[in-house]
Amino acid sequence: MAGFGLIGKGKNPVAVVDQDLQIWGLYHLIGSTVQVAILGLDLGDFVVATDGSVTVSLVDTVSQTASWSAAELIAADGDYGEAPPPISVANGGAAVQTSVSIVAGVAYVSQGQRLRAAAAADSKTPTGESLGMTRRADQYAALFQNTVALRVGTMLTPTPLGNMVMTTFRDAGGTPLADGVAFSGVYQDSLVNDYGYDSMFCWQIERPYPCTIVSATSFIETDER
Repeated sequence: MAGFGLIGKGKNPVAVVDQDLQIWGLYHLIGSTVQVAILGLDLGDFVVATDGSVTVSLVDTVSQTASWSAAELIAADGDYGEAPPPISVANGGAAVQTSVSIVAGVAYVSQGQRLRAAAAADSKTPTGESLGMTRRADQYAALFQNTVALRVGTMLTPTPLGNMVMTTFRDAGGTPLADGVAFSGVYQDSLVNDYGYDSMFCWQIERPYPCTIVSATSFIETDER
């Protein structure tokens, strides 16, 4: 689930700085293992307590290697996300009311795939229809909006039989974006793929990362008949 119905409060302060954030609103998942992402950063798996809450760390730990600090949560007040839930955290003084994007719930795999290019207009072949021609999608381009991470390829078959590869979004200078930083804009990269009759561009999201694909295309090489 997204942030609807969730609420958070800082706890376990050290020098008046909260070290943990308790998130309530998961009563329907008591005893279940859920995945939690805050501001697009995957914090890991947590078991919902009997009061319908999970507690995430605001400092890196052995079991939770990614985290946002209380100061960072306060600075991100109202950042991207629909109806971000309210939270209260202390960072060296009185607790501050803020709101940030939180996704918490049972993880599921979300997949999408483009249809097979068959008509000449789709595959851009000079000799006509491409049905029956082997082809290879060697590159793709997509317009993303607030997207953190996904896998792309041409076969949704699980690894090692498939060819799904995790994206590495980069800034204009070519530097990989930091964990949890969302990418918006046109992104293109190569695909790991062999010639065949399918070669249909596909994508997969496995963790609670935000991902919106506005449009997507692939560049196809065909073996002309």
